[in-house]
Amino acid sequence: MGSYSYRRAFTLIELLVVIAIIAILAAILFPVFAQAKEAAKRANCLSNQKQIGIGTLLYSNDFDDTFVPGSVQAGGSFSIMYFEGLLHPYIKNEQVWQCPNAAHTATLRRSIGMTNKSAVELNSFASALNRALNYSSVGYPSEFIVMAEVQPAALNLNPAGFRFVSSGQSFQACRAVVNRIANLSQNNNTRPYIRHNNTANYAMSDGSAKNRRPESTLLPLNLWHPDRPSGEDQMNNPVNQSGGLLAPSPPPLSATTNCNVFTWWNGR
Repeated sequence: MGSYSYRRAFTLIELLVVIAIIAILAAILFPVFAQAKEAAKRANCLSNQKQIGIGTLLYSNDFDDTFVPGSVQAGGSFSIMYFEGLLHPYIKNEQVWQCPNAAHTATLRRSIGMTNKSAVELNSFASALNRALNYSSVGYPSEFIVMAEVQPAALNLNPAGFRFVSSGQSFQACRAVVNRIANLSQNNNTRPYIRHNNTANYAMSDGSAKNRRPESTLLPLNLWHPDRPSGEDQMNNPVNQSGGLLAPSPPPLSATTNCNVFTWWNGR
């Protein structure tokens, strides 16, 4: 009598169990992969900020300890060299001006820019009284932001016409925090300050680069200003600003915070 081999097939229940296990594993692993991808993008952006920060130091060594200005006149009245062009001889890499998380286009190729306190305009459209910021005026170089993530803008490595410099601002950082607390939608101006899981990368005036939540750039000290003034003075008494480090503990940012106070301070 011949022998017959018998192979048992999977039952429907067994197939469903296997599918369920695969689905559970996917639900666990996919977020991990997404977090790893985001961490890599954040690290790449931070590295870019570090390179730019070092470039600003090299520039200052060649120009009597002055910060790179936001722009300078480069010939005719409509020929202006912007900070990325001034720093290009020291960096020599266009890609460092891009954060991988930003939505770049063929014409908007820069998502890292100077801050509105460090980017002094020295072109013919600016005030004749403007002077480039000097490192001697910065009391705490490791705590003064000179480059921040911004909404994508034009990358001008050569002289170009007049444009507004896309700059990092304490006001927009404040608005990003308030919007998050109040569950309001972020806009193109505030989104760069929470680009990496509610954080962003910054280049400091000492050449270092740091990843921070937007509120930590504002309180307890305002890192957008070379004197890093007390946030308490800014919030409660901006006209009689002392900038003292012994001010009372600043109040937390809330959904009703008046961010215009920070705009006033950075513009003084």
